[in-house]
Amino acid sequence: DYYKVYAGNSQTGGFAPIKDALGNDLKITTTTYVDDDLLPGTTKYYYVKAALGGDTWEVVSEPSDVVTASTNFNEHIPLDFQVTDSVQHPSLPILYLTDKQNAKLYAVNYETGVQTSVSLPLPPESITFANGKIYVSLLKGQHSSYVYDESQKGAVAIVNASTFTLERTFDINLDPFDIAVDRSGYIYVASGSGQWTKMKSYSPTTFQEVSSTGIRQASYIQMHPTLNR
Repeated sequence: DYYKVYAGNSQTGGFAPIKDALGNDLKITTTTYVDDDLLPGTTKYYYVKAALGGDTWEVVSEPSDVVTASTNFNEHIPLDFQVTDSVQHPSLPILYLTDKQNAKLYAVNYETGVQTSVSLPLPPESITFANGKIYVSLLKGQHSSYVYDESQKGAVAIVNASTFTLERTFDINLDPFDIAVDRSGYIYVASGSGQWTKMKSYSPTTFQEVSSTGIRQASYIQMHPTLNR
């Protein structure tokens, strides 16, 4: 008819049935249960019994195997700027955040809370991480449906993730909206203006335009997991 979940602070003892709002043993009629009243950094142990019962009687099974679960710390890290875009480091506990208003790129360690920043020459917007580097689109104007391809301008910044220093910037004849980089280092930028406009690719060595294709303005770019298309 239902399940009863028992919880304890040790794998070897001290288990008690979880109670409902009236203080009675909680009767669970589904195969899932969420214990959502725990503080961060808590470890609990659980086992389950199947039960059959009525108003005045109950038969329960032997307990299941004991399982354990822990809650993570979810501390709030205050930021004194408005985040424009973000990307996570693929292996380190670091978030990279763009701050358009103050023309900065931030690195925030979400385990320690330490924040560092790099000043950029133009307001940043979109951001991506590839090949140990952070690629940031830089704006030279506002996105507009009436700024057509021949009038568009922008730039791209490349930041070394290991040293968190600005390696270079290069100008592009596109109003950058979104940015992506493949495993060979080719940089792809989609325009944020001009209605039917362009997505262009740029060489990782010369930083010159390689190719372009038609795209709707303000379209997002998503790399395939293999990072080759």
